[in-house]
Amino acid sequence: MKGFEITVNNKEKTVAAVHSGFVLITLSSQYSLDIAGGDDKFGVSLQWKKSTLYTGDRVKIIAKDIGVITPAVSVENIDRQNLLAEYHSLKEFLIKQGRIK
Repeated sequence: MKGFEITVNNKEKTVAAVHSGFVLITLSSQYSLDIAGGDDKFGVSLQWKKSTLYTGDRVKIIAKDIGVITPAVSVENIDRQNLLAEYHSLKEFLIKQGRIK
């Protein structure tokens, strides 16, 4: 499967991939690194890493074919009915706010 190999300072390596879905790598201006994802095939949300970066840290991200991933520190089942209800509630709120039509 396709995924990413994320290395911080040539030491801390995380390998993240999903069968069908997404991997989200967030580097914030507050110097934080968050590696998460969602696998539609298995209906789960995954969290691989959440850490603080420091001035001078080097982050390398390589897209590649992945055979073995780093075990996720958190795996949660996605309740599709709850997610759909949340979507409709948010949509209604944004329509009332005039932000979407």
